[in-house]
Amino acid sequence: RWVLKSPGHRMALDELVGTVFVLERVTYFAGKAGFFTFDLARLLGDFVNDVQIVADFDSYRGRILSRFDEVMTASLKLAPDSAASTEIYLVAHSEGSVVTFLSLLQALHQPDEHPWINHVRGLMTIGSPIEIHHLLWPGLWSERQPALTPSPQLSEQCVIRWHNYIDDGDPIAYELKETRKWLKKSGFSRRLRLKEMTYSRSDLPGKAHIDYWRDEDVFGYFLAKVVHRNHVERGRHVRRPGDRRFARAISWLIPQAAMAAILMLAVYLLYKPTAAALGVQPTTIGGGRGGAGMAVLLLRV
Repeated sequence: RWVLKSPGHRMALDELVGTVFVLERVTYFAGKAGFFTFDLARLLGDFVNDVQIVADFDSYRGRILSRFDEVMTASLKLAPDSAASTEIYLVAHSEGSVVTFLSLLQALHQPDEHPWINHVRGLMTIGSPIEIHHLLWPGLWSERQPALTPSPQLSEQCVIRWHNYIDDGDPIAYELKETRKWLKKSGFSRRLRLKEMTYSRSDLPGKAHIDYWRDEDVFGYFLAKVVHRNHVERGRHVRRPGDRRFARAISWLIPQAAMAAILMLAVYLLYKPTAAALGVQPTTIGGGRGGAGMAVLLLRV
């Protein structure tokens, strides 16, 4: 039930599938070599299952959003008597960012039914596929009927600072370009102040999707700029997370080298029996050169 509205959407999906295929091969050979073990197939399988439940099944999505509302209401009750000053900050990862986003939109649309929304002051999303949902399932919010709009009853203080972090090596997270346009068009941008940060900090593509949790710079920036923004010493400069040294080059080189090795092996396995059938005695050097040449040609194609 993936609704692809244009060739551009289909191309984006094809590129995503192709990227996942390459990354799965890279992690497979890395595991066999003993460098590390990372089950990308399981991670992406779980992700697809989560997407299917949230995007395609209204009843399950409703139960998930209802559960989210219950947790938020219970969290607010844990605050002391001076609940009016209570501040709530949310951290959402992967498909959880979509659930959180949907819940926030619903609460901003109907604040009387979701009073906790008046206490949310910050949102941090990491590895978020919100943009993919916006393009492939527009009915979730952008084409929803009746249209979602922020309630005029919201107080002026109801402003949520939203930081979205994206590692270039993460095959699931994308910049929120179309989502940002929709936020502005629908009026939600006045309540959800979106700031995005894109960088290359993980050496291994694919694994970047879970490396956010171990990145002190990413969480430190959010804590300083959002959670403790009123308590950071004046004049103190907090550096936003940037590229790690050589991470961009290494994350590009690893899948290229892995695919080149796979192609060289495949070409060499075909080269030996073919040469034997033609009565040519292949040498190790000659076979290596021929295999390397064909592998480079196929890699460029």
